[in-house]
Amino acid sequence: YASNIATDPNVLKERTAEEQIRLMEALNNCDYNKYASNIATDPNVLEKRTTKEQIQLMKVFKNCDYNKYAYRIAIRANVLKKRTAEEQIKLMEKLKNCKYNGYAYYIVVDSEVLKERTAAEQIRLMEAFKNCDYNENACRIIFDVIVLEKRTTEEQIKLIETFKNCNYNENAYYIAVDPEVLERRTIEEQIRLMEELKTCEDNEEVYEQSKTQQEEPLEVRHSENIQNIETLEEMKNYIACLMEQKGKDADIEGNTLVYKYQPNREENK
Repeated sequence: YASNIATDPNVLKERTAEEQIRLMEALNNCDYNKYASNIATDPNVLEKRTTKEQIQLMKVFKNCDYNKYAYRIAIRANVLKKRTAEEQIKLMEKLKNCKYNGYAYYIVVDSEVLKERTAAEQIRLMEAFKNCDYNENACRIIFDVIVLEKRTTEEQIKLIETFKNCNYNENAYYIAVDPEVLERRTIEEQIRLMEELKTCEDNEEVYEQSKTQQEEPLEVRHSENIQNIETLEEMKNYIACLMEQKGKDADIEGNTLVYKYQPNREENK
């Protein structure tokens, strides 16, 4: 393997003789592990990382008990492209703390997660996943493309924690990832639905209700409510509702989400 570092055309092209020697010394310190050798000669790593960074990756790999998942983080092209060497190292160390769980590894390398989340956010998701006893559905909440697009990392973690508090109930999981729920519900509403589900013995029925209720969203834009108002009396009632909901000094604009206002016109006839 030391010979490969000295003769590999990719290494020769990208590294000076002094750098090659340092890579060979690092390989010696890694007990000539074949994966450590691959880190030294992989074209993706050579292109994206300096010799110093390659050596750091090899050291961390050794500290990670030469785990194959840690190795893959070190050479994975999409990780190299999106993350600095320092971030890669943090992710490898976090994976070690997660006992090299396969799903935790995928949080690090999944292209959708990489696209939507920073390294720090990925680490927090891995910690939340670990706290959920590596539950498979908790992991799916992290990976779900629609959840990634619609929810921040903080909101995803809240969903995962609530799911754990619901004893990993299958229906609570579906509330967390259902596209219709995500589209029409705030994070607070999602969590309330999941918690409500926990308190009900017939939670299947509550889950179905949470889906059918979506035909009428609980919150709409302020401008939509204004368009629906026809009389001065309705406007006065609406303003009173707003003050009660948001407070007297709230700064409300057209895009502000508020409770849907439905004037009782039958009563006024």
